[in-house]
Amino acid sequence: MFASVNRILIIKILSGFVFIAAIAGIDVVLRARNAHMKAERYMSWHLNPTLKVESIEAEYAAKIKRLEKQLEKDSVSRREFETAVSELHSEKAFKMKDSAIKNAYYWYQTAAECFPPPLSKWSRDAKEKLPLAEKLWKEESDSLK
Repeated sequence: MFASVNRILIIKILSGFVFIAAIAGIDVVLRARNAHMKAERYMSWHLNPTLKVESIEAEYAAKIKRLEKQLEKDSVSRREFETAVSELHSEKAFKMKDSAIKNAYYWYQTAAECFPPPLSKWSRDAKEKLPLAEKLWKEESDSLK
């Protein structure tokens, strides 16, 4: 009787460990995928700067539109609205000046180095693209000197 209870308990414990390991593995792969996708976006921005401008303009236009709706509903005061819009303009200007290739490099590095094991296709791809991103970033940095 005790042997069967112990076996059942052991099976439950092992099942719990397998479940937790599987969930952790899935989480790591999804985080690597997310980092890789961000790196790809920044790389595309580096290769096509107008895409960067359009994307950032659209993002901040949507944020300002949301604030305008809140102002219409009296959810925020005129002063809070103006402060928030001013902060958004500053944030947008910073993003416009920020180096897309630098961000691509760091996101590729994050996907390649921070999320294995398990080594997912996202981590492998990021590891392969990391040297190119580093080279392009160095070229950009040297051209700014």
